[in-house]
Amino acid sequence: MPISIFLQASCLSLAFYALEIQAIPAPAAKVTNEVSILDLLGNNPEILKVGNFSYQNSLPEPNWDDYYIEDGIKFHRYPEGTVLPAGFWDGRSKIEIPNNNATRTVYTWTTQNWNTVSGNTHQVSDPLCPPGSIAKSYTYSYSYSLSIQAGPDLKIPIPYLDNHAEATTYTVSSSETNQRHPFIETFRPNIFIVNGIAQMIKKNRDGLICSTSAESYINIRLPLVQGNNNDCQGADKSCGAEGVYDSCYYLGRYATLLCPGRNLGPTPSDRACPNYLYPSPYNV
Repeated sequence: MPISIFLQASCLSLAFYALEIQAIPAPAAKVTNEVSILDLLGNNPEILKVGNFSYQNSLPEPNWDDYYIEDGIKFHRYPEGTVLPAGFWDGRSKIEIPNNNATRTVYTWTTQNWNTVSGNTHQVSDPLCPPGSIAKSYTYSYSYSLSIQAGPDLKIPIPYLDNHAEATTYTVSSSETNQRHPFIETFRPNIFIVNGIAQMIKKNRDGLICSTSAESYINIRLPLVQGNNNDCQGADKSCGAEGVYDSCYYLGRYATLLCPGRNLGPTPSDRACPNYLYPSPYNV
């Protein structure tokens, strides 16, 4: 699956807006948490989809001994009149930037393999002692991550970086007569990970290639947005974040601390919050 499809669905921030909430402790003002997408991934993300792509045509070999350096990147020249092989762009994404009247810089990206994963579960509300309903109260903001595995740091421009994803409004309730364990709202983000090959090519107005950088092997992680929302197809747009919106219950000593002096009822072990959502020392 071409990387360009997923780049159009990329997003930089995930926002949770405060609504009325009855919580323990009392709700505070909305807080924005700037987090790394690596934290959202966690240590053991669940793989949802996988894919790969192979391409048939490569650049001709440049003169590796004839080079120049531009903005810290080494470019190797081609003999005058060198053309790209037919079908070279098949399966590749590209971003073309004019340099002057004579040349253009083409950033090209070739997907090797990709997967969509579900990251860690994250707390997005204060806890509530049932019965009652809660809604979102936290704001999370995170951006894509790009790392160079091998080769030059090409600073490949990524389109749609001005897009934003906003979590859709939802409410979680707990009204079971015998269930009094404190519960929270949770969000588990879907994230797209791709490995690929990036390269910079200089060409002239006639499409003849002048020089090329060495290949860089790149890993990129992108937040995903809901695929049925077309608002992400331009700068400064907002659309719904893709993931699992749910809730979970705190158990044990921490539940007793949050909701003291009450019978918590049967243990909802099938809806228990993961251990990493408990504060110390209750997370052991």
